[in-house]
Amino acid sequence: MVFLLGKLSWPEVAEILEKTDFVIIPVGSLEQHGRHLPLDNDTHTAFEVSVRLAKHLEGRLNILVAPPIPYGVSGHHMDFPGTVTIGSETLTKIIVEVCLSLHKHGFKRFLILNGHGGNTCALRLAVRKLVLEHGVEAYAVNWWETVKDVVTEIYGVPITHADEGETAVAYALNQRVVAEEARGSGTYGKKTQVYTVKPMKEYTSTGSLGHPEKATKKHGEKIVSIAVERLAQELIKITGK
Repeated sequence: MVFLLGKLSWPEVAEILEKTDFVIIPVGSLEQHGRHLPLDNDTHTAFEVSVRLAKHLEGRLNILVAPPIPYGVSGHHMDFPGTVTIGSETLTKIIVEVCLSLHKHGFKRFLILNGHGGNTCALRLAVRKLVLEHGVEAYAVNWWETVKDVVTEIYGVPITHADEGETAVAYALNQRVVAEEARGSGTYGKKTQVYTVKPMKEYTSTGSLGHPEKATKKHGEKIVSIAVERLAQELIKITGK
């Protein structure tokens, strides 16, 4: 049985504390994903991967899945209508306070499962604060980084933004995909060791990169399956189960 925090009453949560002390907190964004994917795609993906991970571990490790945090650090997408962005400091604070609230009730371990690249720095800072300032056991992971090799083998490149890899996953997770609008119009520039950030509009006019029209549900199912398996193995290492 997968335990969804948002669907439980408080007596049920008290009972579940006798079965598990591990919580997954999915984190996404509300930002443009090209002409073919909904604004909530990162949130949808993070939550669905979290639920599948909990189901995969059922019987070996019980996990509580919290409701997803639906807003992220998305300032680079603000040229596209509908995008909402919050500051890195805001997201860090939200994560820390959510975890501390649940910790107060008796939950001990937290995995922050991220669906949006722009959140990465904020979530890592949240983990540092939880561990070093509050003594709380916390971890963060970008789910797509667990399958870089798999996506590259299939499509020639790892997942970027609303591209073939991300669109394939959307198909696999029963996300709404407007297939006739699936087309990219740009690519990220060459990787360098010098960091900067540019508005997404400078890379793509459609809001998506790569070739999303090449995406298939079959490929998406393979990507999701391997991601869940690898994430499960990491949690088993963490918990010693």
